[in-house]
Amino acid sequence: MDQEIAVRRPSKEAIRAAVSLRFMAEETRNAARRALEEAQRLSPQPGPQVWDPNMQMAHALGRALCPDAELPPSLEPPGRRAAMVEAADGPIVSDFGSSWSDVAAALGRGVFLHGHGTGPFMPDVECPLRRAAVSLIVWAGCVSAAKTIAWRTAAGRNTPERRQGPLDAIARECLEDHLYAAGVEVAVLWKRGRRQKIYLNDVPADHPIRALANRGIRAASPDPSEGQRP
Repeated sequence: MDQEIAVRRPSKEAIRAAVSLRFMAEETRNAARRALEEAQRLSPQPGPQVWDPNMQMAHALGRALCPDAELPPSLEPPGRRAAMVEAADGPIVSDFGSSWSDVAAALGRGVFLHGHGTGPFMPDVECPLRRAAVSLIVWAGCVSAAKTIAWRTAAGRNTPERRQGPLDAIARECLEDHLYAAGVEVAVLWKRGRRQKIYLNDVPADHPIRALANRGIRAASPDPSEGQRP
């Protein structure tokens, strides 16, 4: 005698979770494709510029995930932005010479980290994809600026000639993307939080990197040991 097997229908919550996961996977794949196209648009023009492809990728990926992403009220305090950057810091793609499948996997991990790992910093943003977009763009702006004002980078001593291209490119991008600018302006705070020396001599007085100091926020004002040539 055949035995009847009871089949339980999935709950509404399980169905919604499955649909949400599928939607996130599709959006991540589409965002990766759009990010590659956007990264080409953001690529610096030929000349003496220094640019980190991870910063370009993160910025492009964030805008591809959420084109209308803006700074939420929870991240208006500069210190909170700098703390979020510290929590999410790390390369999106470690090896751009690897296979496309490895790059895609790295992008997926980056989106997950920036979307879920930054939740405590953005309690007013429920959507993890929107959180990922905000975090990626703020991180890209902050770290791009931090590398530019660093005394030294992995490529060697940071000379005025090597800084000029990135300084100009960062200033231009800040005019077009205020969320990116929100990251740029906390670069000094982030570097100080890491107790790393910075070099501001070649940074124009009205550059976005100096935005906090120009608004009278003392924590972003240079101390006497800064600004000396390395």
